[in-house]
Amino acid sequence: MNVTLNSDCSLFTFTADYLTPLIATDPEADNGMVSVSLKYKLNCASGSPVTVNLTSEIANIENNALTISPDILFSVEGQEKFCDGIYYFEITSVYNVTEELEIRQYTTTESTCFFVDCDLRCKIVEKVAEEPKNFDLLILYDAIRYGISCDSCNCSTACDLYTELKCALNEPIFTTNSITNGCGCN
Repeated sequence: MNVTLNSDCSLFTFTADYLTPLIATDPEADNGMVSVSLKYKLNCASGSPVTVNLTSEIANIENNALTISPDILFSVEGQEKFCDGIYYFEITSVYNVTEELEIRQYTTTESTCFFVDCDLRCKIVEKVAEEPKNFDLLILYDAIRYGISCDSCNCSTACDLYTELKCALNEPIFTTNSITNGCGCN
């Protein structure tokens, strides 16, 4: 699964071969995706990931890509962009496939981590510009950026680095459970 975020941080796009709404085999058969769900956590929040049913979005899947906006994940009115932080995503899709006159159901699950830094990158540049001894902030920032793309990196390592960076900036760390009044990034 590949995850991208548009330049204004308002849309996540998940792309994967298995994100195909219809399977073109027999038009008379009941083939195709029957459900899709997304589990997510922000900054390694405690407890289980939040599950969002995205089955209503199946009709909007194009070119193996599913796009979501902040209002799908956060119940904060007016949340126009995704909060900075480390996101854990897990997509599960369920398909019906007719094989030898029998409908079989297949499930695909894939997970990944993603680093959103829409506001953070500018804050770091400002801090380093005002005081060059803050250069260590760039080292933490780069460690997160590079680490999140490593196959061996897990979300908890990235979250630990992110927590350290946010503490160095004296800023609060929002988690999935703390997004009730927005994340200060509108």
